[in-house]
Amino acid sequence: MTVELNRINARIEQAKKALEKFNAEVLVDPAYAFAWADSTFMNAARVQIYSEIKYSLENDVSCEKVKQNFVDFIMREAMSINSKSTSQCANIMKECKIAVASEAIEMFL
Repeated sequence: MTVELNRINARIEQAKKALEKFNAEVLVDPAYAFAWADSTFMNAARVQIYSEIKYSLENDVSCEKVKQNFVDFIMREAMSINSKSTSQCANIMKECKIAVASEAIEMFL
């Protein structure tokens, strides 16, 4: 379990560093930074999803239960994928969270 938590922590820290870099780029040239912000959505999703996994595992939720929760999340979100928000950013984030949850199941659970 410790190895998995270490790898999860590394993913969270890597995503946070990328978000910090994006924040600095926004201060220098906001239009340019946002024009190339695709990976920023994925990094924000990684921080959220991996933090949820970390919290669950640190609070004695079994890997199987965590995995099932994310499978349920992916299924629920995928079934409503055509329900679009008027916010393009919300739609992108939804897709990124599905992708990261899938990534997490494959890598860690």
